[in-house]
Amino acid sequence: MIKLARIHEWLIYFLSATLFLSGLSWLYFYYFVRVEGEFGFQFHPLQNTSLVVHGISSLLFLIAIGSVLPMHVIRAWRLKRNRISGGIYLTLISLLILTGIGLYYLGGEFIRNLASLVHWVIGLVFPVALGAHIYFGRSMGARK
Repeated sequence: MIKLARIHEWLIYFLSATLFLSGLSWLYFYYFVRVEGEFGFQFHPLQNTSLVVHGISSLLFLIAIGSVLPMHVIRAWRLKRNRISGGIYLTLISLLILTGIGLYYLGGEFIRNLASLVHWVIGLVFPVALGAHIYFGRSMGARK
């Protein structure tokens, strides 16, 4: 069977939602909220909290995604099931990983700004890719 166990499925959903909401929260605080500090406007304290939650949940998400590769991804690929949305989903995950690494380890302002922009744009469309993958996977299962 290709379908994930219920607990595994909900773990992916929970971590995806946590990643999305913490990333969205960071974007909000970074671009739209400043607090008056002793030396003028400063970043909101929750901006850092959002980033910490985002970083921790990203590591947990990588473990969860890695655990679905053998039984879900590889098996579905061999059976030629839901390849397009699954391929798009995995490509987006890969790009988010690479740009996330770039944000921490690549030097230079231009590269870092580019990695940041690509990371948050992909992050904003990520729930759509996950939703499409779930939708097409379930509709294929209903036809079988």
